[in-house]
Amino acid sequence: PTDELGGGREEREDAEREGRIQAGILDRLATLCRKNKRQLIHTFGALLYEPDADGWVRETSPISSGRGFGIRHRITWPVLERQRKKGLKAITVNPGFVYGRGGWFESGVLLPMSQGQSTMIGDGSRTMHYIAASDAASGYRLAIEKGIVGEDYLLADDRPSTIGEFTRLVAKEMGAPAPTSVPEEKLIPMIGAWTVEAYTFCPKIDSSKARQHLGWEPKHRTIEEGVPIVVREFKASLKQSRAA
Repeated sequence: PTDELGGGREEREDAEREGRIQAGILDRLATLCRKNKRQLIHTFGALLYEPDADGWVRETSPISSGRGFGIRHRITWPVLERQRKKGLKAITVNPGFVYGRGGWFESGVLLPMSQGQSTMIGDGSRTMHYIAASDAASGYRLAIEKGIVGEDYLLADDRPSTIGEFTRLVAKEMGAPAPTSVPEEKLIPMIGAWTVEAYTFCPKIDSSKARQHLGWEPKHRTIEEGVPIVVREFKASLKQSRAA
């Protein structure tokens, strides 16, 4: 979906600047936690890691070379590493693209589709790996309860998909028109090359470690299981707000 990209043009240097700001915030927060002997649960996201030749990431994968949202993580990750060496007790939880009520999914996908606007970036063939917000939340809870200090955990549902599969499924559940393709080259002059890359680049995510160490399992194992539930909740909420 392209409507969630309405925040203006953003290029790599903008993302790098945001990464430096985030790094500064993380450094201050980590220092407070360390000095007060508190544990920090932090999130980067699955884009923290560089995918292998087959497109997969694991907690043993190299840190991102800087593609898409990975540029921010590449800048902030060294801060956490440095704080851990100083004694910070920290766990990171790193989900794939999270969909649910609120956020990018509601404002940029569900609301436009409720008004008959269905679009997607490119031809829809780009690989993505999603996770329902409720499943991400249970992963965070288990990390707090059972996570091992110093460890990092990836979260995603059972099967990678594509932008096209996801967007067409949402449109079907919403009763919206089939999504039309917006060529990436058409979007780049409007929102920037980095923004297009950020919303179309996602690795396949191996979440075996969280499943084995934390006992975590996604309740919604695929987008086909999770998306209809979120759409039903959204439609019910929209109906109530219109009635009011």
